[in-house]
Amino acid sequence: MQKSLYCSEKFNSVELKVESRSLFNCCWAHPERIDLEKCDKDPTLMLCSDQMVKDRTLMLQNKKFHSCDHGCFKYEELGKISERLKYNNQTVTSTNVHKIPSTVTISLSSDCNLSCVYCVPDLSSSWRRQVKEHGQMGDNNYTPFNKLQDALKQKQRSSQTKFLDILMRAIEINKKHIKRIKFTGGEPLLNSTLYDLIEKINNVKIVIISGLGVSDTQLDKCLKNIKGKNVEFQISGEATGKHFEFIRYGNNWENFNNKIKKIQSAGVPITCIMSISNLSIFSCNEYYEHFKNFPIIVDPVNNPSFMSMNVLDEQSKQKFLNKDTNHLYFENTIQDMSVPYTENDRLKLQNYLKQLVAVRNVDLQIFPQHFLDWVNN
Repeated sequence: MQKSLYCSEKFNSVELKVESRSLFNCCWAHPERIDLEKCDKDPTLMLCSDQMVKDRTLMLQNKKFHSCDHGCFKYEELGKISERLKYNNQTVTSTNVHKIPSTVTISLSSDCNLSCVYCVPDLSSSWRRQVKEHGQMGDNNYTPFNKLQDALKQKQRSSQTKFLDILMRAIEINKKHIKRIKFTGGEPLLNSTLYDLIEKINNVKIVIISGLGVSDTQLDKCLKNIKGKNVEFQISGEATGKHFEFIRYGNNWENFNNKIKKIQSAGVPITCIMSISNLSIFSCNEYYEHFKNFPIIVDPVNNPSFMSMNVLDEQSKQKFLNKDTNHLYFENTIQDMSVPYTENDRLKLQNYLKQLVAVRNVDLQIFPQHFLDWVNN
């Protein structure tokens, strides 16, 4: 029997990136460029485009389509847990191809003080500066699109008035269908338009996704502006101490914890997002224990492939499996770990770590010697 290709996220979520003026029908879908003239006449196309309708129609016919080829379909063919399978949402819950997604994610800009090890220059201005100065690192390179991003002034990148005006109209028209709006980046707390947009949104849950790589002043400004509003923080992190600072390069473990305490004191709900890779598993259990009183979302890293959980020595895998942690949270991570790695991925990881040492002030001795021996074999 042919497996079902249905995915509820294709009907429930949409992400819009302001800088590139593009739309993603779920976080792993291939982007499509937004036609502002068409959307100005029919703002709802910002939330449910003609291409989304075509893809949903094919999905209901259990046929593959281009926008998911490089994401979920590819990872499933490799035996990994895709986003589609991770949320176990293959049961058909909607057949309305014109359905307005209940979750709208808005990526305001790529301004970010951090260059996390699994991130990319498209999403981090800090990463762009590094690859522009030092050349390619891992899969990250300075692309023509990155050059365009840097050529735009911050105000042009983050506001893009017409795009946001049409999007706010689309949200207002369809607000009865929308349950939550997420703001992400880059780092949304660095964006000058965030609070104006929040003011325009009524009766919808607002989520701010942040790595907290900002000053205390910027966080205080945020907490002041969202006071009394229906806002939740989703905080990104997955390791502790020196491991945290290695992965979330540009941030500090102690400052990170102090900012979380400040958000708690302000009475703002927090959810933790853990992006688990082969470089974070050495203290991700400790991170989980440290923040287990918060709701936790675990996202295995699949891209770049050389940072996936399966690209590890057997001793590191076994130590992780032997940890007395609630494995329910790491179930998908454990399944990814069982997929055989390729020698090419091990060599790419080796080269990437050497590049990080050369460019950043980092010490690989935070990792177990057996892991380092395996990487450098």
